[in-house]
Amino acid sequence: AALTGAREVEFNGELDPETSWNGNINYVKKMDTENSFVTLDASAFYTYFSNRILPDYETDTNKIIYSNLNGFSVSKGIAFNIDATFTNGLTLNVGATLMDVSITENNVKRKQLLTESFSGVWSMSYKFNNKITLDYTGNIFAPMLLPLLGENDIRSKSSPWYSIQNIQVTKKFINSWELYGGVKNLLNFTPNANSINSANNPFDIGINTEENPEMAFDPSYIYASNQGIRLFLGLRYTIF
Repeated sequence: AALTGAREVEFNGELDPETSWNGNINYVKKMDTENSFVTLDASAFYTYFSNRILPDYETDTNKIIYSNLNGFSVSKGIAFNIDATFTNGLTLNVGATLMDVSITENNVKRKQLLTESFSGVWSMSYKFNNKITLDYTGNIFAPMLLPLLGENDIRSKSSPWYSIQNIQVTKKFINSWELYGGVKNLLNFTPNANSINSANNPFDIGINTEENPEMAFDPSYIYASNQGIRLFLGLRYTIF
């Protein structure tokens, strides 16, 4: 993943191994009623890193520089998950994570690139009968800081809120055969067309990238799939 675009990969000296200290508190509650079974799961976490090895996209826009952090990094947050199964054939799962990932170097604290402060995920499955099942899944992400190619890079410095959602219908037949189909990326979300910088010139032909770094080919900005809404259909056979 590091070997992307026109950026040269550089290691700043001999790298020391990372060390980390972490703590986690977890709470689980199970509830059983006449019509449902529900599990609640909540946790809080904290991780302290020293000697952390991180890619530096900003010191030199023509390079990805790996070095040990001259300071420390902290990842902390809370997570929550609900898992519910009902006797009417409905199954629900909803989860969310609120996270703060920061880097403190030379007594200056900043947010780490490519890390969102909030993410959520959900799934719903409903069995209409023993033959037909409907599945709906999705996720949502808060904005994250993205690597730019210098001050003249016209792309946004952060991603937008976005959600990827999918739906699938499955029909069971005798002898373990299943027919399934549905829609992926229902909201048809894709990053902006210029997310892959200079996508039409991946080898930087005719460009002096040192003088004009913002014109270099660069896919390191990508934070989501470029595939929009699409249909799918399949046939499946279960052996066991």
